[in-house]
Amino acid sequence: GCDATVRVPAAPGKSFPGKVSRSGWSLDPGTRTLRVEIDVENASGALRQGMYVSAELKAAVRENALSLPKAAVLT
Repeated sequence: GCDATVRVPAAPGKSFPGKVSRSGWSLDPGTRTLRVEIDVENASGALRQGMYVSAELKAAVRENALSLPKAAVLT
């Protein structure tokens, strides 16, 4: 149910909001990818079957959380 933004290389500058409806339970060990399905409104028909897309998922939002840049952490 997390929010997603779908972008299509064939339509630069356009984005389509959606929600994750289903996801796999394990990562592919070779590519570290996870299959998900995103429901997107497509009343205009701008999205077509077989198009390549990229998706940005909003996995978690934490209010009032402190964050550090990666360069500030020493190992």
